[in-house]
Amino acid sequence: MNKFLFYAGYILLFVLAGHEAAGQQKKLSWNDQFILDKSGKAFPVQESFATLNGKAYDFKAARRPAFVYISSESCLPCKFELPLYLEACDRYKDFDFVYFTTDPDTAAVRHKFDGHMDRPNLYIILRPYDYFYEHQLFLGFPTKYYVGSDHKVETVQLGGWMDKKKVWGEWLPALTHLQ
Repeated sequence: MNKFLFYAGYILLFVLAGHEAAGQQKKLSWNDQFILDKSGKAFPVQESFATLNGKAYDFKAARRPAFVYISSESCLPCKFELPLYLEACDRYKDFDFVYFTTDPDTAAVRHKFDGHMDRPNLYIILRPYDYFYEHQLFLGFPTKYYVGSDHKVETVQLGGWMDKKKVWGEWLPALTHLQ
């Protein structure tokens, strides 16, 4: 009888705890809060940038959707995703691909893009780490923004993958939505 009361009490406690939890809203993580704070608003930086590939990119004057990628030279997913980013750049010619890098060695950046710098829709911009912190642009590397032609952030993705299928699984819905 004591075992029965114990289990009955345990089940009742479990049901009541579940009922109480169902009435509460999910607590947002830092990532969720960051994404919600950026989505639907103008891209946080509205200025013109000189690029390493001899062009300028002006977020205020842009008339096409943009896939903005914020990278670090020490980020393994960033290194893995770069060839896929360039492949996306070739696939989506009606998009601007704005690649921010923190790598201070411009020769190394040029080497990293080895022969791909001349793409008409690719803009490579060098900024130090503190630039991204000061403008509250990311919570880590890589951070990806999908910005509509209206300059508003449609989607933000934090973190990266070391798996081609997962990368395309994350990117394609956002890119397709902006077309």
